[in-house]
Amino acid sequence: MKSILLTTLLGFGLLLNAQSNKEAQDLLNEVKAKTEAYKSQTITFVNEIEAPTGNANQPRSSRKTRGNARIKGNKYRIDMGGFLMIHDGSKTYMVYPDDEEINIVNTEDQQVNLTPAGILSSYEKGYSYALAGKETVNGKTIQYVRLKPKASADVKEILIGIDMATKQLYSYKQFSHDGVITTLIVEKYEVNTALADDIFSIKSKEFQGFEIYEE
Repeated sequence: MKSILLTTLLGFGLLLNAQSNKEAQDLLNEVKAKTEAYKSQTITFVNEIEAPTGNANQPRSSRKTRGNARIKGNKYRIDMGGFLMIHDGSKTYMVYPDDEEINIVNTEDQQVNLTPAGILSSYEKGYSYALAGKETVNGKTIQYVRLKPKASADVKEILIGIDMATKQLYSYKQFSHDGVITTLIVEKYEVNTALADDIFSIKSKEFQGFEIYEE
């Protein structure tokens, strides 16, 4: 009898887990498809990095940076903390306006995509995923999805927050094995606004005279 009960409970647990995984996948698919359908996106966000200090009196340090991202098709421009990351549709560049320098990002590192569509694509390869509860934030219902890498020396898990009213990305939180926690929270999300093409080009007047380096 105990054996039957245990088997039933285990089976029920596996069923609930599979259902949670399916619901998480369906939600991420829906939000990703909606995000990719926008003609353009303009996003204001706050990025926070928390890290262990090794100091018993102040065990963790925290640094917040405000930024904005502008996205048009497969092009994007992220302004944050004194530097720009620009992807012109084929190459990615790190731009340092104060130093008037532009670095072309190595091909291997061009897989890094900090846009909502890039973040929402994380689950498609090398991760397991499941729903991780809801929370009300400033009147918004946020559904969290937990991603766990199947093999990673750096990332422990990722928590993605979805605004259920708009079906848009609200937050991204990455927990690293070394204790570093990186959080991005969206403050304002505008879609389908006019964006000039030249803001995604390092050949624009904005960057005239800048030195260009290959990393």
